[in-house]
Amino acid sequence: MSDTSSKEREAIIQWPNAYYDRGVKKGIEQGIEQGKSDATREFARRLLKERMSSAKISDLTGLSEEEIGKLAKEDE
Repeated sequence: MSDTSSKEREAIIQWPNAYYDRGVKKGIEQGIEQGKSDATREFARRLLKERMSSAKISDLTGLSEEEIGKLAKEDE
């Protein structure tokens, strides 16, 4: 490393931090998406309990009617 400038050395030292920061950011984004997905499914379950049609629930939540059918079977 004696042939590298101080700026180059600093950049090399920062590489692991950059990868770590990207990993943390990606993990946070995935957690947010999972939370949204969980909330949507919970909302669909509540609508099912109110005996709303699968078609209407699909329209309101964006879930497929197949997915809504799976949720209904889970709650039986």
